[in-house]
Amino acid sequence: AVLPVEEIRRSPLVAADVKGALRTYRPQPGARAVILRKVAQLREAGVQLLMGTDAGLAGAPHAQATWKEMEAWVNVLGISAMETIQRATSGAARYLGVADRTGSIEAGKSADVIVVPGDPLRHIDVLRDPVMVFKNGRQVK
Repeated sequence: AVLPVEEIRRSPLVAADVKGALRTYRPQPGARAVILRKVAQLREAGVQLLMGTDAGLAGAPHAQATWKEMEAWVNVLGISAMETIQRATSGAARYLGVADRTGSIEAGKSADVIVVPGDPLRHIDVLRDPVMVFKNGRQVK
């Protein structure tokens, strides 16, 4: 049976399952080296990487998944902060076929914008705590 999302969120069984997964999660030995090698191979082959997350899975809460993924691109994979930000915004919009409407800050486009306390090109971790958030041109934080 399929349960409504709100019922699932309130379910003590779901909460217990998530807590158990978080307690037992252990990264696989050697995984980092394999990931670095595979990402390098993909890039050498000309594959255009785009931002994605495992939001909602153990260790990747929705509110943290995107900035954590971006930090990993920069701090683990060695991809520049500028490229990381571009792949998460304009690159994704191009791939999805909506670059004429969103993905970059230009007149006539719909924009979701965050204001952060620092320079994300120097310190990608400032994306963790935006001081202002604009959704479709309206401030929501």
